[in-house]
Amino acid sequence: MPANPSLLGEAPDIATGGKLEVRLSDITPTELLKTLGPIANGGTAHVPCGSCTACCYYGRTDVNPAEETLASLSVLQMEEDAKGLYLKRREDGGCIHLGANGGCAVWEHRPRVCRAYDCRPMGMAGLAPCAVASHAAPVWEFRVETPLDRAIVMAAKLAAQPYFAASQTGAPDPEGNALTTILKGIFDHLPRTRRLVAAFDALPESEQRKFTEMSYKADKAEMESANASRNEYAE
Repeated sequence: MPANPSLLGEAPDIATGGKLEVRLSDITPTELLKTLGPIANGGTAHVPCGSCTACCYYGRTDVNPAEETLASLSVLQMEEDAKGLYLKRREDGGCIHLGANGGCAVWEHRPRVCRAYDCRPMGMAGLAPCAVASHAAPVWEFRVETPLDRAIVMAAKLAAQPYFAASQTGAPDPEGNALTTILKGIFDHLPRTRRLVAAFDALPESEQRKFTEMSYKADKAEMESANASRNEYAE
């Protein structure tokens, strides 16, 4: 099996000018949202990571002893500060338990925050979380099969607008947990995007084509503007 069976190609990174991996999710946007309830109630996220280890380089991985077994707590290498316990880091910024082959050396004992993490909602929004320049998460593409799928993707893009705006001006990202912010934004925007999708589907095909062409031109102009802004702030 290929190391990255879901890898589709690359996309430009408007924040850095580099390239980001583009991957295909094995579930639809609607199916992804349906996983959130079970995960919130203690379930595990099943992400087709391939060889990606981007989340293993995030700055801090908290450990709540109340959510872990004694066996796991005896295996995990942790440090403690005023905020509580967290996993140790390597000198390169990676998790102390990231193995030499790129896999998790304590997979069966990884903490709750790792078991519950799913980068796909942010990837669906067009964001690629990155704590270390060479370890950015992928942008995720989804099979869009229903009007609800389309509305969810649109809602995710709207939720990500503050992050895109920050990257274009060189400003810091909005405060707070990005994944939580995107998920909340998806549900906040979803009623409106469902109405927009329904209104679009009610248009004659000729009008739909015109709207699609206008949207493509607007997206292209926005990308060019973002690249120009990035270059300006990089100088």
